[in-house]
Amino acid sequence: MKARVLSLLALLLLVAGCSTSSELFKDDKYIHVGVKVDQPGLAGARPHDPTTYQGFEIQLAWRIAEHFGREPVFYPITSANREIFLQDGRVDLVIASYSITTPRREKVDMVGPYLRSQSGVLVRNDYSGPDQVGAFTGAEVCTADGTTSIELIKKELNGQEPQTAPSFQSCLDKLRDRDVNAVMTDKLILEGFAASSSGEFRVLERVFGQNGYYGIGMRKGHPAEFEEIKKLLKSYVGSAEWKRDFDTYFGGVNQDDHTVDPSNIDEKSIVLVCEAPGQCTER
Repeated sequence: MKARVLSLLALLLLVAGCSTSSELFKDDKYIHVGVKVDQPGLAGARPHDPTTYQGFEIQLAWRIAEHFGREPVFYPITSANREIFLQDGRVDLVIASYSITTPRREKVDMVGPYLRSQSGVLVRNDYSGPDQVGAFTGAEVCTADGTTSIELIKKELNGQEPQTAPSFQSCLDKLRDRDVNAVMTDKLILEGFAASSSGEFRVLERVFGQNGYYGIGMRKGHPAEFEEIKKLLKSYVGSAEWKRDFDTYFGGVNQDDHTVDPSNIDEKSIVLVCEAPGQCTER
């Protein structure tokens, strides 16, 4: 199936309703989007073409850009530099398994969610130990710098610090080289890694922690674009298009574990106006 399709209705809406003027999207032709390009299923290089990307979050970026009459340009980012790229203007949006949290909303605005996931455990296919998070020590676990997974793992492992790496691909290398015995983060991310590993890795059934809700990050102070994207997401989540996109990039994964309701978007899309760190009010 073609990765992105603009229906006739969408084209008519672009022509008839969407202005090209935007305070956030200064470029009249493009929206600059930060994505993680090493997370198959969410965002990764196309087979035989490492210069272009595919995945659920890439599809969502196209959907948003086309809504504003533009095309997306993608910039590789990591968990640790998402806020930096937004705040210094290198990207307009971040769509990168970006869990909505209060500390993050103090720095950038976050609208969503469009997906959710509890945390999980990825192991080599020859792993024969118990299906339990607590079966591992901190030294046996890897996760990426700058993720909410670090604190969740510490809690599950009674305060033990996991190993960290600049990216999840670096963690996969450690797992492959037997430097660690597990990679832990959002189960949905791990499902993408397992599916693309040709049987090298698998995801344990056990999950832990609360759901992380993925939102879209943007620089503060752009309420018009924030509300427009919020409206778009509310019509998208739970729709036939959302289900189609999920099945395209996560075939075989239970949708019910990762779907969100439009009401979640009203609950989570809260803008914080901060006079100083920790001194914030809701707009």
